[in-house]
Amino acid sequence: MRKIFFLLLLSLICISNICAETVYMTVGDTKTLSPTVLPTKVLAGQPAWTSSRPNDVKIVSTTMYSCKIEAVKSFSGYATIHCLYYYRELDPTTGQYIYQRSGYVDYNVFVEETEIKSIEISPTNIALNYGETYRMSVTILPSNAKQNVTWSSSNSSVAFVNSNNILGANGYGTAIVTATASNGLSASCTVTVKKEGSGSENSGDNNGDNAQSSTNYDEVDYYYQISKRRMDALRNKAIQQHNKK
Repeated sequence: MRKIFFLLLLSLICISNICAETVYMTVGDTKTLSPTVLPTKVLAGQPAWTSSRPNDVKIVSTTMYSCKIEAVKSFSGYATIHCLYYYRELDPTTGQYIYQRSGYVDYNVFVEETEIKSIEISPTNIALNYGETYRMSVTILPSNAKQNVTWSSSNSSVAFVNSNNILGANGYGTAIVTATASNGLSASCTVTVKKEGSGSENSGDNNGDNAQSSTNYDEVDYYYQISKRRMDALRNKAIQQHNKK
């Protein structure tokens, strides 16, 4: 008798619960989940939908029989979208819906990384005075692909770019700074650093709109040294002019 009861209970669990379905999405996609089991149930209220990774796969909206989700970003593994519902069953004796039971539906959502097609830096040539900064402009297509890049410089003693895409001119000469996307694609920009008063202007599309003041530069120690060098240079120039009088 106990064995029969156990098998009956197991069969009820199998009927009430559905194995997890697999859903594949890319970043930026939206999808509406509509479990086929729900319309066949007499629901006792609206189901509760939850996401195991709400920052990666978020629930946009829900109705009585569906849920709209959005893939925010790619990640390793998967997110589980859980639908918990309560429903009533028919009493075969009275012909009324009196038994309330619970069931659930799970979806395992995989968010695939969008393939990067291209990366560009604009402008491709920049001229700065010693000590100036410039916010680099990087375009990665498509726009829903990973936008983070890794910066490198052929001569970091002349110019380099920090993690906030700020280019710093900390020496005289020429350097090539390169932005590399997560899939290995890269783009480069030639940076020329000249002494102040040489008459050079930022080249390419840079009309000075992107120039940064030193107070916005996040490398505090570095910029302290830059400011100190500039002040020393100005002081020495003033002393030389005074001695010539």
